[in-house]
Amino acid sequence: MAPIKTQISCPQCRMPVVVTLEQLFDATQDPAAKNRFLSGRFNFIDCPNCHYQGQAATPILYHDADKQLLMSFVPIELGLPQADRRGSSAS
Repeated sequence: MAPIKTQISCPQCRMPVVVTLEQLFDATQDPAAKNRFLSGRFNFIDCPNCHYQGQAATPILYHDADKQLLMSFVPIELGLPQADRRGSSAS
C-alpha cells in the first residue's frame, strides 16, 4: 500500500491539514521501509495555522518476512474499543 495524501484535523486547533499517511511498512517489499519506520519520520503533521508538529494518529502495520515479524499499532487516540485494538473478535 503506497502512502496516500489525505486531509485530517489538526489535533491542536482542529483546522484541516493535508498529510501524507503511510500505514503499511513492508520491509520485504521495500527495504527502505524499515529505516522510515525506525526513524519515526512518517505521518507527520505540520499545521500552517497553529504550527503544531507531530505524528498523525493512524493505525500502522509493520512486516518483515525475513525476520518472521508482523506488528500492528493502533493509537489510543482513535477511541477504538479494546477488542478492536487487539484485532480480536467476539466468539
